[in-house]
This record gives sequence, C-alpha cells and structure tokens, in this order.
Amino acid sequence: MAGRILIVDNVPTNRIILKVKLSSAFYEVIQAASGHDALLRAADSQPEIIILDTDLGDMTAHEACAQLKANSATCHIPILIATPSGDTEAKIAALKAGADEFLAKPIDELTLTARVRALMRARATTDELRRRDETARTLGFAEAPASFSTPGKIAL
Repeated sequence: MAGRILIVDNVPTNRIILKVKLSSAFYEVIQAASGHDALLRAADSQPEIIILDTDLGDMTAHEACAQLKANSATCHIPILIATPSGDTEAKIAALKAGADEFLAKPIDELTLTARVRALMRARATTDELRRRDETARTLGFAEAPASFSTPGKIAL
C-alpha cells in the first residue's frame, strides 16, 4: 500500500532517518523543515499522513496540528506527532491539539510502519465514505438537513 507522507522536523538528520525507514516500505516521502513550510506543503501536495516532530523551529507541533485541522483543505489528513518517550503530558497535549496518533521517540521502525498502515487504511475508508456522501448529494439522494424545534417542557 503506497502513499504520500509528509515528514516535518527542524533537524535534517531526523528527517533523513524517517525518510529512509518509510521509503524502504515503499512510501513516497515529502519533507519540510519548519511548521510554516509544513502548512504550505500539506495544502499543496495533499499527503495521506503528516508526521510532526514536537519542535518545528518556528512553532510547536501542537500549533501546527491545530492550524492543519482548522484548514478545510488539510483537516482530513491524519497527523502523527513524535513525542518524548516518557512525557505523558506531551502525548495528551498532542491528542488535544487534534493529532490522530502519537509516536514515542526514539521511533521504533515496526511501530512506525504499523501505525502508518493503520492510518492509511482509516484514511482510505474515510475518503470512500466522503466520496459516497458527495455522490449521493450530487445525485439528489441525500436527505435534507433536519430542522430542530424547541423541545417541550416536562415536569415531574
């Protein structure tokens, strides 16, 4: 299952290591060196997954994640955030920022590929459901949105 993955890290060595690991699993890898660069590349290339390091130089992974999830062009892209292994607060903060998954550093290759495959499958399923919904709406088979009325008051 090939796919496009955006790796964002301000340390070139970390990007290269991840690129080698993912390229050996036949993924196409795109790299970005900063949070701002990641926002631009994600919107342009529409990767299947984005892997963010905790520190991106110009912003944190949490800030970048929040901006990616707020953008309608990139909100559907799953995001993995690489966090320090013993930092539970960083993991919780990553999930609160909108990340779909986190990876503990140092990143184990088997764990990396397993999580990437799982997110690729989830992304494919979500995309299929989105296409079906758009097709149903285009053909006029979708139901009109329900309108809500104020519920009655009940006293016991």
